[in-house]
This record gives sequence, structure tokens and C-alpha cells, in this order.
Amino acid sequence: MSRRRAAPVVAAALLAAGCGGRDGAVTDSDARAAAQAMTSAQLAGAHVVFPFAGTRPRAALLARLRRGEAAGVILLGRNVGSPARLRALTRRVRAAVPRGAPPPL
Repeated sequence: MSRRRAAPVVAAALLAAGCGGRDGAVTDSDARAAAQAMTSAQLAGAHVVFPFAGTRPRAALLARLRRGEAAGVILLGRNVGSPARLRALTRRVRAAVPRGAPPPL
């Protein structure tokens, strides 16, 4: 994907993270600047939400989240063992995402 075509995706991510201007608006130049700073893997990953098997995400998925190479994860019934496990899982996934990034869930 070209960086120019990635600008709307980056703008949506910036808005979701609360990174708009004074009035909350993200300008095209903000989005272009953010897209220029992203790697190809980050640009591609910004479109992908990953499922996973079991009640613990694999280390590779958590690493992908840390690097900004995934839009997030989707939790399905197979991921939830109990309310306590769901809370622990949610904390673990959120902890993998850099501070200021959009929520991964």
C-alpha cells in the first residue's frame, strides 16, 4: 500500500487515540506525516485484526502489537475461560501496546 493511500487509515488511528488538533480534527498533513514514519509492516498491519487460539496470545502476536504491526486482536468464545481469565487476558493484550497507541481490542 502506498503511503498516500495509508493516510486515511492513519488519520482514523490518530483520532481513535485522541491525537487530533485542538478541535479533535486530524489534518491530511498529520496523517501523511504519521504514515511517512511507519514501516511497511506497520502500514499493512494497520488493517489486520488477529484472532488467536486458546486463552493466551502467542509471544509473536504480542510482539507484533508492540511493534505496531497489528490493528488489534479479536476475542472469541474460545479465548474466554472465566471472567477472571478474560480480565487477565485483556490486561496482557493491552500491556503489549505502546502507550498512546489505539486500544488493541
